[in-house]
Amino acid sequence: MAKSADIVRRSLGAVFIVAAIVMLILGQTVLADTLQQTKTLFIYYWLGCFAFTALAALVALLDFVVMRRHIRKQQLEFLESTLREITEKKARSKQDDQTQ
Repeated sequence: MAKSADIVRRSLGAVFIVAAIVMLILGQTVLADTLQQTKTLFIYYWLGCFAFTALAALVALLDFVVMRRHIRKQQLEFLESTLREITEKKARSKQDDQTQ
C-alpha cells in the first residue's frame, strides 16, 4: 500500500507533467502567434515549460530513489527472516536428534 508521502510525491509529479504537456500544446497551437511576436514572452514561456518538465523528471528520479531504498529494505528483511527460519529449523533438528 502506498504511503501518504508516496501519494503526494506522485501526485506532484503528475501535476508537473500535465502542466508541461498543456503548456506544450497551448504553445504550439493557441499561443503560437502571440509567442512569436514577443521574444521575451517566448523565452519565458518555454523556460516555464522546461521548468515543469525538469520538475517532473526530478520528482520521478526522487520516486525511483525512494522506491529503490524501500525494495532494498524489504529484501534485507526477507533475507534476515529466512536466515532466522533456517537457524531455528537447524536448532530443532539438533534437539530432535539428541532426544532420539
